[in-house]
Amino acid sequence: MRQISKNDRVYLPKSFSSEAQYEAVVLSEFRKKLLDFHVLPFKKEIQGVNGTRNIPDLAIVAKDLSCWFVVEVELAHHSLNSHVIPQVTTFVEGEYSDIHAQYLNSRLELDCYESLFSLVRYQRPIVLVVVDSSSVYQSDWHKELRSIGVKMAILEAYFNELDDCIVLHDGYHPVKPASESIKLVKHQTLNSLYCKTPPPILRDMHSASLQANYGGTMHGLKVLCTESEAMLFLSPDPNLEEGKQYLLEVTSITDIRIIKREHRRRGNLNG
Repeated sequence: MRQISKNDRVYLPKSFSSEAQYEAVVLSEFRKKLLDFHVLPFKKEIQGVNGTRNIPDLAIVAKDLSCWFVVEVELAHHSLNSHVIPQVTTFVEGEYSDIHAQYLNSRLELDCYESLFSLVRYQRPIVLVVVDSSSVYQSDWHKELRSIGVKMAILEAYFNELDDCIVLHDGYHPVKPASESIKLVKHQTLNSLYCKTPPPILRDMHSASLQANYGGTMHGLKVLCTESEAMLFLSPDPNLEEGKQYLLEVTSITDIRIIKREHRRRGNLNG
């Protein structure tokens, strides 16, 4: 049995009898370590695309509302295929609405509900499974979860005779994403911005009512997407220029900037 010695005390691994016990440790540890995030229980039902309904354990929300995570806390002796994957598949594919934003806002008590609503409604959360033992590496939990777009972290808890706790962290660590840049041009016939084959982040923004900084001024932003193209409409209507290339910088659904680049574009992207 692995043990940790610190300050003349021995810490032994904890065997948890329930997820609730382990969840309390995870919540405490994340709150101590993730200083740029709000970490809170998230006990609100989420419905998947085929009608499945599951309730996650925690939410991690960046304090600048640049990203958020849905967290499922698990014990290593649970079945990956029959217990874990059905739940997290719901969280990956599920629909998030104003009900979930209201739930989070009532616990966070933020003064920016509209920004929180935009984050929850239009930006997919990163789904994270936190497990109590690294033994799950032997049965390839990390590979199976990665194949469906889910992150995995191991938080192993060790306690001494005074019930003091040391937590060892392995695997994924929640971080805020870097901004994503997308090249755009002015549409040939409409006063809108355009790109071919939009990336997933643009498709997630389809039909959303958003805000974007263009030329130092906030504009309303409406994105209309298909699999093959995307058009972005700003209001009030800006004076977009033919032959100019524009750059859409998306740090989060609540932090969007459009920059006019000065060099000429190559080729006709509207064809």
